[in-house]
Amino acid sequence: MFDAAVFGGKAAALSNQAAADRSRQLLGSFPQTAIDGGTQRLINDLGGEVDVDGAFGPGSQAALDQVLASYGAGQAETDPIDRLIQLAAIYWTTSPFRVDLY
Repeated sequence: MFDAAVFGGKAAALSNQAAADRSRQLLGSFPQTAIDGGTQRLINDLGGEVDVDGAFGPGSQAALDQVLASYGAGQAETDPIDRLIQLAAIYWTTSPFRVDLY
Protein backbone atom coordinates (compact mmCIF):
# COMPACT_ATOMS: atom_id res chain seq x y z
CA MET A 1 0.00 0.00 0.00
CA PHE A 2 2.90 2.38 0.63
CA ASP A 3 4.03 2.09 -2.99
CA ALA A 4 0.48 2.65 -4.22
CA ALA A 5 0.30 5.83 -2.15
CA VAL A 6 3.60 7.03 -3.66
CA PHE A 7 2.32 6.40 -7.19
CA GLY A 8 -0.95 8.11 -6.35
CA GLY A 9 0.85 11.12 -4.91
CA LYS A 10 3.04 11.40 -7.98
CA ALA A 11 -0.02 11.26 -10.24
CA ALA A 12 -1.81 13.87 -8.13
CA ALA A 13 1.19 16.19 -8.55
CA LEU A 14 0.97 16.12 -12.35
CA SER A 15 -0.19 19.17 -14.27
CA ASN A 16 -2.96 17.16 -15.99
CA GLN A 17 -5.82 18.28 -13.76
CA ALA A 18 -8.15 15.40 -14.68
CA ALA A 19 -5.53 12.81 -13.75
CA ALA A 20 -4.57 14.72 -10.62
CA ASP A 21 -8.19 14.94 -9.47
CA ARG A 22 -8.78 11.21 -10.04
CA SER A 23 -5.63 10.37 -8.15
CA ARG A 24 -6.51 12.65 -5.24
CA GLN A 25 -9.93 11.01 -5.06
CA LEU A 26 -8.36 7.55 -5.02
CA LEU A 27 -5.90 8.61 -2.32
CA GLY A 28 -8.89 9.67 -0.22
CA SER A 29 -9.96 6.03 -0.03
CA PHE A 30 -6.57 4.83 1.26
CA PRO A 31 -6.03 4.11 4.95
CA GLN A 32 -4.04 6.71 6.89
CA THR A 33 -1.12 4.32 7.38
CA ALA A 34 -0.76 3.88 3.61
CA ILE A 35 -0.66 7.64 3.04
CA ASP A 36 1.84 8.14 5.84
CA GLY A 37 3.99 5.23 4.65
CA GLY A 38 4.02 6.69 1.15
CA THR A 39 5.07 10.02 2.58
CA GLN A 40 7.88 8.33 4.48
CA ARG A 41 9.05 6.59 1.29
CA LEU A 42 9.18 9.92 -0.52
CA ILE A 43 11.08 11.49 2.36
CA ASN A 44 13.72 8.79 1.93
CA ASP A 45 13.69 9.15 -1.87
CA LEU A 46 14.41 12.86 -1.45
CA GLY A 47 17.38 12.38 0.84
CA GLY A 48 15.75 12.18 4.25
CA GLU A 49 16.11 9.31 6.63
CA VAL A 50 13.09 7.82 8.35
CA ASP A 51 11.74 4.34 9.08
CA VAL A 52 8.95 3.48 6.63
CA ASP A 53 6.33 2.06 8.96
CA GLY A 54 3.18 4.08 8.24
CA ALA A 55 3.26 5.82 11.63
CA PHE A 56 3.92 9.51 11.01
CA GLY A 57 5.25 10.78 14.34
CA PRO A 58 7.74 13.40 15.48
CA GLY A 59 10.69 11.67 13.78
CA SER A 60 8.88 11.63 10.45
CA GLN A 61 7.87 15.26 10.88
CA ALA A 62 11.47 16.27 11.60
CA ALA A 63 12.70 14.37 8.53
CA LEU A 64 9.97 15.98 6.42
CA ASP A 65 10.91 19.46 7.64
CA GLN A 66 14.57 18.73 6.83
CA VAL A 67 13.74 17.59 3.29
CA LEU A 68 11.49 20.59 2.66
CA ALA A 69 14.18 22.95 3.92
CA SER A 70 16.82 21.34 1.71
CA TYR A 71 14.63 21.98 -1.36
CA GLY A 72 13.46 25.43 -0.25
CA ALA A 73 9.88 24.19 -0.27
CA GLY A 74 8.56 26.15 2.70
CA GLN A 75 6.23 24.88 5.38
CA ALA A 76 4.96 21.31 5.47
CA GLU A 77 1.33 20.72 4.61
CA THR A 78 -0.73 19.56 7.56
CA ASP A 79 -3.22 17.38 5.68
CA PRO A 80 -1.66 13.93 5.12
CA ILE A 81 -2.68 13.71 1.45
CA ASP A 82 -1.50 17.25 0.75
CA ARG A 83 1.77 16.43 2.50
CA LEU A 84 2.24 13.39 0.26
CA ILE A 85 1.50 15.43 -2.87
CA GLN A 86 3.84 18.20 -1.71
CA LEU A 87 6.70 15.72 -1.59
CA ALA A 88 5.68 14.14 -4.89
CA ALA A 89 5.82 17.55 -6.57
CA ILE A 90 9.35 17.99 -5.25
CA TYR A 91 10.22 14.51 -6.49
CA TRP A 92 9.17 15.48 -10.03
CA THR A 93 11.50 18.49 -9.96
CA THR A 94 14.41 16.11 -9.37
CA SER A 95 13.42 13.73 -12.16
CA PRO A 96 14.65 13.94 -15.75
CA PHE A 97 11.25 12.56 -16.82
CA ARG A 98 9.26 15.35 -18.52
CA VAL A 99 6.07 15.42 -16.43
CA ASP A 100 5.05 18.68 -18.07
CA LEU A 101 4.15 16.61 -21.14
CA TYR A 102 1.34 14.79 -19.28
